[in-house]
Amino acid sequence: MYLAELTQYIQCVNLFLFVQFFLVSQTAPISDMSTPGIRIRHRHNNIPKAPCVETDNVHEIVQMLIDGLSLDMIPPEIHPKLIVPLSAKKTEVLVAGKIELARKIQSIIRQLNITFVKPDPIDVKNIVKPTTDSLTMSYLSRSLGTNKLPLISTMKYQDNDEERRLKYRADVKSSEEYWKHEVKHFNELRNEELEKLNSQHEGVMKKLMSRPTTRHATRPSSASLSLKEKEKLLISKKKFDAAKTVRERAENVEFIEMQEAIQREERNLKRKAELLRNKQDFEKLTLERTWDAKWKDLRSEMINEYSNKDTQLRTLRPASQNASRNLPIMSRTMPVGKLKFQSLLNDRLNYYF
Repeated sequence: MYLAELTQYIQCVNLFLFVQFFLVSQTAPISDMSTPGIRIRHRHNNIPKAPCVETDNVHEIVQMLIDGLSLDMIPPEIHPKLIVPLSAKKTEVLVAGKIELARKIQSIIRQLNITFVKPDPIDVKNIVKPTTDSLTMSYLSRSLGTNKLPLISTMKYQDNDEERRLKYRADVKSSEEYWKHEVKHFNELRNEELEKLNSQHEGVMKKLMSRPTTRHATRPSSASLSLKEKEKLLISKKKFDAAKTVRERAENVEFIEMQEAIQREERNLKRKAELLRNKQDFEKLTLERTWDAKWKDLRSEMINEYSNKDTQLRTLRPASQNASRNLPIMSRTMPVGKLKFQSLLNDRLNYYF
């Protein structure tokens, strides 16, 4: 009799403790619940925010990110504005040959792309809460000798296939926009350098060809000196007619010598212009080859990124579909400016989904 009353008393005490805990858990804020096993996804508005940067200048923020500033310090509304400046900065450092810095910038861009597609947070208000009766029956089904409260388990949020496909599509679209801007910026830099070099070449050539022809004082030839001496001798003998004839002959010799000097100067000018033109052609060819090498590296990086996406795609599509369709290939031999990115990437998007 005494044992039965004691057992009933213990049941009542445990039931009272459980009901008290349940009521407290219903009235307390969700963020204060610390019961093991409860995992509730908070709203983004309730997440403590790190102190943000005080500037709205996108270029200053880009430089701060490159210097090591955490992306969490940047307000989320500014994130979409950072893609284009970061892409331009990456192209500049690639052209400068700073591969490590370019990889660092690429990692920042990838983090920004990931933040664009996030799963919607679970609304805590819509979570189905268990009734008091079900919790009581679950509690009474346990051993009476334990004083531990029952664990309330919730389902973990799992990414489904549809979300993964949407996330992958957004990633591919972001890569499309990124590489279109990269190639456009690359071609702008390349054309700017070539135009600058052509302008310099034209200025030097124009300056050389427009230089006025100077009549350099040439050393008189022996024939001209001989005729002048003869003219003086005839004048001293007062043979003026003969002296006049000799003077005309001397003037003709000087004229012929002057014409020959002018022709020599013109030939020298043409030779200098030809040498300068050959030098300019070599400089232009060297610059084009340098940019072609940089384009090859940039294109290789782009193809490698899409190859990685192709590998990821095989995890999202059945093997039969992967085997039944051929993926559009990005040629490694396409010349600069001939890549039709819009049509090619649209074909790839049609292949993806």
